[in-house]
Amino acid sequence: MLLGLASVSLAEDGILIRKADMPTPREYLSTCVVDGMIYAIGGMTQYHDRVFSKVEAYNPATDTWAKKADMPTARGGLSTSVVNGIIYAIGGWDVYSSNMLTTVEAYDPATDTWTKKADMPYPGSVSSSVVNGIIYAIGGSHTHAYD
Repeated sequence: MLLGLASVSLAEDGILIRKADMPTPREYLSTCVVDGMIYAIGGMTQYHDRVFSKVEAYNPATDTWAKKADMPTARGGLSTSVVNGIIYAIGGWDVYSSNMLTTVEAYDPATDTWTKKADMPYPGSVSSSVVNGIIYAIGGSHTHAYD
């Protein structure tokens, strides 16, 4: 099991260097990069008793983390993709209700705001990729990864 506790980077000489700890330890989160910043979005505790809507951004140039606007829908097992500098949070599940989600929300790092988008046709925890500005939600699960 992976739990986001610390960051490391690989120096040019092949040595791992410890970086600032992620403020919120969690698993089943999603990460993406916009303008050189790494965004850690959603996820849940190690014991799956709490799901997060938290968004935290890591700046590798300064080795610092910053809190950003919370995602409207708390969830784990989501996927994120970036199109034109906008982060799309896709699917996942709500640990409190045990529901798989069709939810899609967009985050604009420039304004630190979220916008609801059209739901996916089917609920689930998917993988996503972008090709020519189009997000493809692929595969996934319709049950929790820990069931």
